[in-house]
Amino acid sequence: MNRAGLLPLLLIVAAGCVRPAPPPSPVPAAEPSRGVLQIVVEPNPIVAIPVEGETWQFPILLRIRETGGSRVEIDRVGVDVYAIGGLKVYSTTLDQAEIDARGFTRHLPANGEIRYRITPRQKVPDARLFSSVVAELWVEGTDAGGATPSTRTRVSVVAQ
Repeated sequence: MNRAGLLPLLLIVAAGCVRPAPPPSPVPAAEPSRGVLQIVVEPNPIVAIPVEGETWQFPILLRIRETGGSRVEIDRVGVDVYAIGGLKVYSTTLDQAEIDARGFTRHLPANGEIRYRITPRQKVPDARLFSSVVAELWVEGTDAGGATPSTRTRVSVVAQ
């Protein structure tokens, strides 16, 4: 066989040995980050201010932070107040409708912060009760992946 005929024969044999490249492996979808909530209460401790008679107001700034890298919709925010022995003496919850009605945003961006300024009023029959009272503030939400992050923090309460 001559050299001119050998080259096409080698190309045909080589082409028969070539296999198509395997399809690329699917790239796994990035797992969505889970929302992680954190609460910071200012001032800490909460300062109770007398208004009139037995009525006191409790002005606070509630800073809600997202630290997990996922946007979170705030569903509920609450305050529970406990006296000696863990006895719950006051509780209030703001649901989605109440949060919206107060003009607060419920949309917490990933790694962002929102602030709620609230000033609840409550009757307190004796200012000495403040020496044994703690407030537990909490927040619940739904993150971009459908998980339901929540957090709580406790702070003391003092009279002005």
